[in-house]
Amino acid sequence: MINNSDDSFLNLQKAKDNYLSKDYQKSLLYIIKHLKLYPNNFEGLLLKSKIYSCLENFKKSIQSFEKCLRLNSKSIEAIYGQAKCYKELRLYKEAIEKYRNILELEPSAKIYNSIGACLYCMGYKEEAICQYNIAIQLDQNYTAAYFNKGICLSNLDKKEDAISQYNKAIELNNNYVDAYFQRGYCYYSLGRLKEAIIEMNKVIELDNNYPQAYFERGICYIKFERFDEAILEISKAIELRPDFMSAYFQRGYCYSKMRKFKEAILDYQKAIEIENNNQETYFRLGLCYMELKQNLNAIEMFDNVIKLNRTFVDAYYNKGLCLSKLGRFEEAIFNYNFILSYDRKNLIKSSDISVYYNKAICLMKLERFTEAINMLNNVIEIKKNFYDAYSKRGMCLYICEKFEEAISDFDLYINYMEKHKHKKNLDFYVMRANCYLKIKKENEAMQNLDEFCLTTIKNKFI
Repeated sequence: MINNSDDSFLNLQKAKDNYLSKDYQKSLLYIIKHLKLYPNNFEGLLLKSKIYSCLENFKKSIQSFEKCLRLNSKSIEAIYGQAKCYKELRLYKEAIEKYRNILELEPSAKIYNSIGACLYCMGYKEEAICQYNIAIQLDQNYTAAYFNKGICLSNLDKKEDAISQYNKAIELNNNYVDAYFQRGYCYYSLGRLKEAIIEMNKVIELDNNYPQAYFERGICYIKFERFDEAILEISKAIELRPDFMSAYFQRGYCYSKMRKFKEAILDYQKAIEIENNNQETYFRLGLCYMELKQNLNAIEMFDNVIKLNRTFVDAYYNKGLCLSKLGRFEEAIFNYNFILSYDRKNLIKSSDISVYYNKAICLMKLERFTEAINMLNNVIEIKKNFYDAYSKRGMCLYICEKFEEAISDFDLYINYMEKHKHKKNLDFYVMRANCYLKIKKENEAMQNLDEFCLTTIKNKFI
């Protein structure tokens, strides 16, 4: 007959067996039964603490480890268990305090490495490196310390130094998959794309279920503009990780570069389904709709961008273009005005004058010619050789009966077209002739009409 004591320790053994087989719920049931009879059994409390940690119930795990420490205040296993739980809860200061308690009992490379990991998570990368250095001094074969030091250096944009740390980690463990991957990422960041691809090849050779490696190899192919190959790589990453938002985004980008906008739209939509607060995805989706002349859909996407980031200048600009194509010129001008008020200095600095120019076109459509002239003045002030601006300003000046100024703009535009042998717009010859007639310069008017007739004949027979 089995007494309560025997039954209880049988429960402890079953708890251990189920813990080892990773059936944590069943293990927890057995250990609770055991601890009812032996509430101060250190071995049982320690196992219970570990089970809670495996079940990701970190608060209960910490409490349970605390009971262990009341029984044995120098239990490194219990202190370490608490520290790990605090780290999982992102309570890094508390975790570091526990790790330092362990160092007072038994200094080790593992604990210095763990303190470094906490400091890294807190954003103290230089301080983390110091801890990794101590870990390496204590154990020159501690691969994790070299690897983690490499991560810190990479994040500090010291890619070459990071590579040297990954080299050491790989030297100690030539199957260290993550080290190959991170070294490849550093090569990519340095523009050494062929070396990056070699590293990703090695990652996949060691672990062909590593989605990020296929993804990064695809990104390298994108840089080489080998979009077909990039799509194959990124598709494999998606196959392995169906919720890989960045992979859908980048595959959508590949399709858009190949002008396969319908396929790109499907991928961008999937990316949004996974992560609905990424402004760049909505923006790229809007551009695809523009290419397919689906301006209303495009506007909706640009509105989503603006909701997420009210200073996303390109969203206002492209929304303005769509509104203009729909004949909603006042709304288009509103969007252009936002850009001009928000980013005027930057526009002038970068010579990105398309905002001024497109606003001018809208103003012309609304017959607000004086305002259009002012916008075109800004265009020409920034870029003297923007000849389409001269043609549009000439038209506005002509309508405003400023004929001599109009003639000057038409001259510049027509001379440019003739010099570069572009197809001539005959309307400008006629408008220039009319300007001369208005200021009573009949000879110049006739000369223009002669040029007009000659050009018409040439166009007819060429």
